Amino acid sequence: MPFTCEDHFTLSQTLDAVAVPMFAAERDSKTDPFYFVCVNGAHSEKTGLRTEFIRNKRPSDFLSPQDAAKVEQHYIDCAEAGPVTNYEERLVLNGCVSNWNTTLQLVALPSGRQRIIGTAIEIERPPMLETLEDAAYYSALAQMQVGKLQQFFRVVENRQD
Repeated sequence: MPFTCEDHFTLSQTLDAVAVPMFAAERDSKTDPFYFVCVNGAHSEKTGLRTEFIRNKRPSDFLSPQDAAKVEQHYIDCAEAGPVTNYEERLVLNGCVSNWNTTLQLVALPSGRQRIIGTAIEIERPPMLETLEDAAYYSALAQMQVGKLQQFFRVVENRQD
């Protein structure tokens, strides 16, 4: 199977043959952090990240601390629960917010290292949807504040002084 190949160049060529954005990350042992091996051309087109930039780097080397922590936890969860993990995530890549449906597959290498092969399909959300989500959030926040104000008036109304 090409995903178990120890040679990173061959792995990179295999991923480049696929039109879906893909990436590979691995770690030497269960106690080590994951680092990136490569991304394919489709992934580079969507994100602007190139293999030369991410090779041997951890997510925390180019993602915000919050995004990196989430990404690293997904990789750990996949490695522990295996063999396939699927989730949606929102990341800031090269200054742009993007939404992804990501699938991770755990691959055990003959050397004992753990490899994650990921596919990442960008979820196109129209700007109006994000605006509606923001409006719903602020509406709920306003409703909570109105509730607090109503409770305050009830307390003041029932005071003896």
